[in-house]
Amino acid sequence: TTLVRMAFKAYELGFPFTCDIDPTDDTIAESQKIKFDKMKDWSNSPFHPYQCKKVRTHYKLVKKHKSVNCVECKSRKANKTACANKMCRQCCLKHGDPCTVTSHTKE
Repeated sequence: TTLVRMAFKAYELGFPFTCDIDPTDDTIAESQKIKFDKMKDWSNSPFHPYQCKKVRTHYKLVKKHKSVNCVECKSRKANKTACANKMCRQCCLKHGDPCTVTSHTKE
């Protein structure tokens, strides 16, 4: 997308850059990925919540995942997108009400 190029040029010239376009809708080329990698180090880059994912010969911007600790044991990672209890598998089997995750059901 030209969004990466516009943001890069705006920051090079010292202009603020804001945009309402979702950068995950399009793909970027190798030259834009180089600019994206340079902007990761800038303090006010609009691309901090995104990462580049290689897809065949181009790249796609995707949102970064945030890991969440289990609410019960606080040490393992919870399945935050599917488990209604926000617990890891072991704690969900012991303490939680049944959730929709198939691996969280008793065997």
